[in-house]
Amino acid sequence: MRSVLRQLIVSLHLLVLASCRKPCGAEFELVSKEYQHGRSTICVIATGGTIQARGEDKKQKFNYKNSPAYGKTLFDQWASITNYNILVYQPWNIGSHEIKMHHTITLAKIVLRCITNGADGILITHGTDTMVETASIIQWLIGLRMKGIPIVFTGASNPSSAECSDGPENLDDALAVLANRGAKNRGVMILMNRLIFLAEHAVKHDAGRIGGLGGLEYGTVLDRRVSFHYPPSVSGAHSIPLEKVTNLTQRVVLVMGCQDMDIRALEAIVNTKPEAVVAAGVGDGWFPEDATAVLEDAAAQGILVIIAARSGKMARATLKEWQIPCYDLDYPKCLALTKLALWANYNWEDIQALLDGRGEEVIYKQDGRYSEGMSTLNAFEMSL
Repeated sequence: MRSVLRQLIVSLHLLVLASCRKPCGAEFELVSKEYQHGRSTICVIATGGTIQARGEDKKQKFNYKNSPAYGKTLFDQWASITNYNILVYQPWNIGSHEIKMHHTITLAKIVLRCITNGADGILITHGTDTMVETASIIQWLIGLRMKGIPIVFTGASNPSSAECSDGPENLDDALAVLANRGAKNRGVMILMNRLIFLAEHAVKHDAGRIGGLGGLEYGTVLDRRVSFHYPPSVSGAHSIPLEKVTNLTQRVVLVMGCQDMDIRALEAIVNTKPEAVVAAGVGDGWFPEDATAVLEDAAAQGILVIIAARSGKMARATLKEWQIPCYDLDYPKCLALTKLALWANYNWEDIQALLDGRGEEVIYKQDGRYSEGMSTLNAFEMSL
């Protein structure tokens, strides 16, 4: 009886702490003049990128620079913010080509804290070069703990100073998605140039024009009217619990296959003794015979060899026993997921299952329960 009472007291204490927290977190600043109860609360995390960059004049679309402007200024011009309580926090202001995995893991912790503190939606502004990788990692680390709350990434192809900047419309459309009732229970989404993508299914294919993101078209936004093409669902196929990613010292390297490949560079990489090699082969993941021999020797030395396709997803079934296939992810995502798996101390079997889309199975095997059944008020989240 005492243990039950003690557990009840602890649970009530945690609930009180959670209810006393400010929406999003103490470091977030309110954009509007005052917080209005009854309005949706949107936490905006600004990380830099073209959407915050500025050129020398309105005509300049390339060779612009990061603006020192704080993320809050993104919303200075748009009347649509009167419909929401918008709180903004900028943990860093860098181009997405400068983002490292420790940034993304920190971002995942910030997002999880926003969810725990009662945000109705989360908007992340980000450079488009590696937006797809960051959004996918957030999906993998906290996708099963989103509690139905929509998370949307957006950015811009032209700087904020350009007369044809697409940033303002993307921000407005992203807010429309977050406010839409149909946006719940859909996982991490990307909104760019009126199109909605799921993070794992998106790819950047063109750096020189507006609309350079592609992939499976998940929905559209036209004049703030949101249409989803598929029913709600949240995939845990590649999920890894955020709190397990603790050992960031293990190295994973990427090698690319090509015609007339010089294997001396590959041999030099293998000789550095990384924990894993993600080998993005040509076509359906193929390498020349001499390069394959080097990779096989690496596997014999205990180095994990992940086979991916340089062109995108891989379909072939003829693999050697020392090769771990990465079928349904392109090689940048495969590289990121392999790093997370090693940093979570996954073994060979677990990594193979994770890359095969059986992430929840690994979680169940390790913890004895699926992560979506985990309390959002556990010790890890309370420490964020």
